[in-house]
This record gives sequence, structure tokens and C-alpha cells, in this order.
Amino acid sequence: MIDGLLSAAVGYLGFVVAHNPRQGVLTGLGVAFGFAFINHVLLTRVSGASLGKLITQTRVILSSDGGRPRLPRLFRRWLAGYLFVVIAYIADWFRKINIGHKDPYWWPDLPKDFCGIRLVRSDDA
Repeated sequence: MIDGLLSAAVGYLGFVVAHNPRQGVLTGLGVAFGFAFINHVLLTRVSGASLGKLITQTRVILSSDGGRPRLPRLFRRWLAGYLFVVIAYIADWFRKINIGHKDPYWWPDLPKDFCGIRLVRSDDA
């Protein structure tokens, strides 16, 4: 949640700096995605945690051996997070128009080791 709010705030600043609304939207989205990439992939590779995870005193580790994830796995996790959001919105849309499963809680939870990476408290890592 914290990381999402930080990305949105940086994206909003990009929007405000732009000269017209169309350019502002594109600039804001680009800046937000760029910040999210740096935060979730590069910073996490260097420190073991994004800004939000540093604030909440958590970090990410490999599920297999407890080591620090490398860039390709962190990139896949970052990209898969956006893909999951898109799929969740599409699933919610189908649920709202009564197509598919009728149970509002049918969408499964993410596994605890999404992309082979686990979230742990900093004290436990």
C-alpha cells in the first residue's frame, strides 16, 4: 500500500510538471511506472526491500534458500503484480455482470511465495 501511494504521488508530481493535460497524463504514468520499477526492482535488489517494506520493517527473500532475489526474478515479480491487477479487474467486471462464478470471494489469494519470493519481517531474515 505504501509503495503504491508513493508511486501515485510521484506520478502526480510528473502530471503537475507537464505543460498540458495530455502530456501530463503520459508523463505522470511514465514517472509512476519508472519510480515503481526503481523501487520494486533496483532498490529491492540492493537493500532487500522497497521503500514501503523498509518503513514496515519487512523484506523479501527467496523461498528456496532464504537468499536475496536477483534482478530477473524481481523484474518478473514486479511485472506479474501489474498483470495480477489487470486480471483482478477483469474478473471483478465479469462478476458484476453475473458472468462466471457467482460467489463474490471466488478469486484465490496470491500464494505466499509469489514468483518464488517470500515477504518476511526484517528480524526474521
